[in-house]
Amino acid sequence: MMLRRTAKILICVAAGLAFLFFIWIWKARDFVLNFNLDRDWIEFKIPRGVESAKMRTAWDPESVTVCNESDSVWRNVRVQLNGIYVATEPEIRPHACRTIPLEQFAQRTWKKIPGYRGMYVRTIEMLASTEITVYARDEKGQ
Repeated sequence: MMLRRTAKILICVAAGLAFLFFIWIWKARDFVLNFNLDRDWIEFKIPRGVESAKMRTAWDPESVTVCNESDSVWRNVRVQLNGIYVATEPEIRPHACRTIPLEQFAQRTWKKIPGYRGMYVRTIEMLASTEITVYARDEKGQ
């Protein structure tokens, strides 16, 4: 009698564990399918029909300076170095400059590898919003 009761309890526990294991595997499958390692943490895609922005830049071994030479405020500013490292700024006012330390930049990939002092800067690109999206590119050391 006691043996039958113990067997029923073990069967119920095994069925419950099997059910929980199935749910765990199902959720893990969903997580793996939805987790894309190729996805960038920040997008820097230049849209079609983007307007050219008036930008002035400067670079030293520790920072990059981006100056808004236009008459409109740049919002949601994304600055990209060498096509790899990206930093964001909330806004840059007209005829103002913003200095961004190289350590504030990070690779767009999911690893977010940070920039570093002394990093060689070949290109500086800027993408921002005004009434429309604006873009500028400056090439250094060419």
